[in-house]
Amino acid sequence: MSYNSRGFCTERQDFVKKLLSKCSILCLQEHWLAQSQLSILGTLDENFVYTGVSGFSNNGVLLRRPFGGCAILWRSDMNTYVQVLDVHSNRACAIRLTSDAFRLLLICVCMPYEGGETMTDEFADQLLLSVVDSFIEANADCHVIIGGDFNVDLSRPRLRAAMLNSFCSSSGLLPADLHHNADIDFTYHFNMKTFSVLDHFLLSEVLFNTAVEGVFALHDIHNTSDHEPVILQLSLQVKYVQYSERVHTPQIALAKAKDVDRNKYRSCMSQLLCHTCVPTDAIMCKSVSCSDDSHTCAVNMYVEQLTQGPNSQNILRQFYDIFSTYRDLTPMS
Repeated sequence: MSYNSRGFCTERQDFVKKLLSKCSILCLQEHWLAQSQLSILGTLDENFVYTGVSGFSNNGVLLRRPFGGCAILWRSDMNTYVQVLDVHSNRACAIRLTSDAFRLLLICVCMPYEGGETMTDEFADQLLLSVVDSFIEANADCHVIIGGDFNVDLSRPRLRAAMLNSFCSSSGLLPADLHHNADIDFTYHFNMKTFSVLDHFLLSEVLFNTAVEGVFALHDIHNTSDHEPVILQLSLQVKYVQYSERVHTPQIALAKAKDVDRNKYRSCMSQLLCHTCVPTDAIMCKSVSCSDDSHTCAVNMYVEQLTQGPNSQNILRQFYDIFSTYRDLTPMS
C-alpha cells in the first residue's frame, strides 16, 4: 500500500494504524517528521518495523511548517529477509526483500510538485539519475516495485509525464494503474473539486504480467489527507518470480588495457581494413530522399564486409588475442 499522509497529527496516525491492519507493507510519504521524530513510526503497530527519512534538515531553524519525508513499514513476521538500503536522499527510501523464492527491490518515493524548472530538475535528478535508476542497476537481480507520490498524472500531456514514461520504458517498468486488474478513479483531490492520479506503483515487467491481482484507491471517510491510499495486491507465484543464480561470464575490461596493446590493436585494424572498399559516393550522398539503388547496394555490401566477411572474423580474433589478459573476473554483486 502507498499513502501520502500530508502530516502526522493524531488523526493521521490513527488512520495509518488502520491502514497497517489492511496491508503487509506500507509506503508512506509526507509524514513531516523530523529525523529525531521518526521513532514515532515504530510505535504505531507492534507487528511492524520501519525505515524512513525526514524531508528537512535538523540543522538551523525551520522557517515554515515541516514538510516531506517518506518511510516504509513492513510486517516483522514476513517470511523474508529484509535489508534496509542507504539511499542518500530525503525523497526516497528503499528495502530489499529476499526469500527462497524471490528477490524484490522496493523503493518508496516522494517526488517534488510541478513548479518550474528547479522542481523539474530535482524530479529528473531524483527519479532518473542519482537515486532510483542507480538502485535498480545495483540490484539487477531483483524484481522492482516503486511506490509513492510521483506528483505526475500520466494521462496529462505534461513534461513530467513524458519524463516518467521515458524512465519506465528505459528501465523496463510499467505503471500498475494501467493493468487490466486496476480500478483507480483518482488518488488526489483539491477540495473535492479537481481530481488527479498522482500516486503510482511502477512494476518490473514480470510482476506486471504475472503477479497483479488488483490495484485500487481506498476512499475512506476517516482519511483527512488530500491523497487517497493506493492498494497493490500481488500474488508472488514461485514459477513466475523465482530467480536462478546468475552465471558470471568474464568480460574484456578495456579500461585495464595498456597503451602498447591499444596501439597494437589499432595497427592490426588498419592492416585488416586497408583493403576494404569504402562506398564513398553512397556515404557522401547528401540527398535525404536518395533513391539511387546503387547507393543502397553499396552500403549493404560494405556492412556485410565489416560484419560477416573474413576480415570481421580476423578483427575479432586479433581483439581477443591482444586483450584476453585483461579480463574482469569479478562477478556483479
